[in-house]
Amino acid sequence: MNLHVGRFRVIRELSVCPPAYLAEGNPGERVVLRLERRAKGAQLRSSAAAWRDVPHPNALRVVETGAIEDGFYVALEHAEGDTVSVLLRGGPLSPDRARRIAEQVCDAVDAGHERGIVHGDLTAYNVIVSPRNAVKVFFASKTRGTNDFGHPAYMAPEQIAGRPMTALSDIYSMGVLLFEMITGTVPFPRRGKIEEQLLAHLHTPPPVDDDLPFARVIRRCLAKEPGERFPTMRAVHDAL
Repeated sequence: MNLHVGRFRVIRELSVCPPAYLAEGNPGERVVLRLERRAKGAQLRSSAAAWRDVPHPNALRVVETGAIEDGFYVALEHAEGDTVSVLLRGGPLSPDRARRIAEQVCDAVDAGHERGIVHGDLTAYNVIVSPRNAVKVFFASKTRGTNDFGHPAYMAPEQIAGRPMTALSDIYSMGVLLFEMITGTVPFPRRGKIEEQLLAHLHTPPPVDDDLPFARVIRRCLAKEPGERFPTMRAVHDAL
């Protein structure tokens, strides 16, 4: 593939939506390029600025940003490993592995919260795990008070109800992710219309049995009312 973006040479396509490519800059320097057309470039630029304010080892590092002819690009560090969504194709994770992954996710997202950044799209697709269980979180970087919709399987009730997202919304999504790692499925999977899935987040108690590992932690994360959840990601980490 003979394509250059800024100083980077594209090696291969990684995904179509959103557009992402594996690319090389300096010799031995590999990055993941995220591209957006001009209409959405402002959001990507804003998000990249927020990511740079989260200097945490479990947050995917922003290498470079820049403009191209019809949009904007962000070069992110190339993290070794697979997303949690890929890992779950082999079945649920062991409780110990799920805990180690969850603790690192909590640490990364908590670092964002300390800087006023709500992740807003914490899912199994945005968490990369290396063969040694080192975690990198890809930040969607919504700022506090916005209400952009994320993945419907992970959305907090207040998001669905049209209320502003806060750090407590991410804690709900963390509960979904932890449940998914332990069971192999999300608490409220889509079985018909998407409206039914969203209503389940609002009204249906999560199917958390008492003998499920981390049941107490998951239940509290998945509380319908934000004030009944853990107050911080640090508190979730400590409870695990």
